Formats: sequence, C-alpha cells, structure tokens
Amino acid sequence: MLKDENAQLDRRKEHFASLLNAERIFVDPNLTASTQQTPCENLPEPGPPSVEEIQITLQRMKNNKTQGIGGISVDLLKFRGTAILLWLRMLLYLVWSTELIPIKIKEGIILPLWKRKGSRSDYSNYIGITLLSDPYKLFTMTLLDRSNISTTEHIYIIEKAREFHRTVYIAFVDFKAAFDSFDRESVWLILKRTGLHDKYCRLLKALYTVTKSSVQGNGRRSPLFEIDTGVRQGCVATSELSMQ
Repeated sequence: MLKDENAQLDRRKEHFASLLNAERIFVDPNLTASTQQTPCENLPEPGPPSVEEIQITLQRMKNNKTQGIGGISVDLLKFRGTAILLWLRMLLYLVWSTELIPIKIKEGIILPLWKRKGSRSDYSNYIGITLLSDPYKLFTMTLLDRSNISTTEHIYIIEKAREFHRTVYIAFVDFKAAFDSFDRESVWLILKRTGLHDKYCRLLKALYTVTKSSVQGNGRRSPLFEIDTGVRQGCVATSELSMQ
C-alpha cells in the first residue's frame, strides 16, 4: 500500500494509461471489404446544426453536473442566452466544416471509483469515469440526434415482443474492461456498414482522434496522457458506440 500521495497518483496514472492503451487488434479484412460501398455515399452531405437544434439539445442537458476540463458548465451556457447560442453555432459550424475538434475540448478527467469488491489498494478493482467538457457533450448529443444512433430500437423490440407474446432471446455478456478495450477502427467500419452517412462517421471518429486524459486523486490531477483504444466511460456516445 503506497503511503505517499504523489506515488499513489503516479500509480493510478500508470494503471489507467496501461488499461486504456490496450494492444491493437488488426481489423478483419472481411469487415473492411464489406464497407467499401454504402448506400449513403450517394446522398447529399448533411449540413451543420441550426441554432434551434443547439438550443433544444442544450435544454435537454442536466444542470448542476460536475464540470470537466475548462470549467464551462451547462448552467452557464443556458444562462447566457442568444449570445452564447450564436457562439456555439459558430463553434459547431467550424467543427462540422473542418471535421476537426479542438484537443482541449476533448481532454478528460478520470475519476477512479472503487467497484466495492476486492482490495482498495488494487487499482484493477477501480472503474474510471471520465469527466468531459460540456461543449464536448453538447456537440456529441447534437450529432447523435442527427445520426439517429440510439439504443431506443432495442428497447422497442423488447416491448413489442412482450406485447404480442413473442419469444425473444437476449444475451447479457459481462466483458472485462469492455468499454476500455474496443478497437476504435472496427467501430467506425461497423458504423459505416450499418448505413450511417460517411459525414457522421467522420465526425464521430474526430471525437476519438487524439484523446487525452488525466487521473484525479486526493484533490490533484496527474499529467495528461494519450488514449488509443476503447470508448470513454462518461461520453454520451459510449452506449451507442458499444452497441454496434
């Protein structure tokens, strides 16, 4: 058991840096081949979100939530009215047109939470929840609304099966460190294969290009480190991406 707080923070950083940078998996060639041509490639490219879309998404976001890096809270974004909506519209327009997201907006703070089993001194018994900035969450929610990616269909199927007394077989698999070990390149290829417009695929990929986080502990934060694998626990798109 490490007693020194600096040593504890360094050990936490080492653990999550190792966990979130798993060994790369080679993409299945058959998966790559099956995504060479999708029906959406011939459709017009979708335009950027409107002020009205941004406002609707902003109102759906919950107040009084813990802030990520940058300290810009959703409460502040709602309070500033029209001026902030126009600023957000400009920011999202730049992201939409360039398909580049400022690295600072994507930086996260990992909060290690004990799983309530095993030794507290063993960091493998901790789950890391990533705090992300509210501008990041706003863009991600707007993008998910546009792309119609959700888990709603799965719930709808189960409800209708019960209503019409149909048999449904559901498998619940508890993968170890599942969110942390997803191969990102495979996720983008699968999304494209489902028929998602290539514009949305590229924007979702941009959310996960050059992602960095620091670990928080004892009121302090570790230096930032880059993350190459998995989907972020704390990102509003995590459930949708992991269901693909």
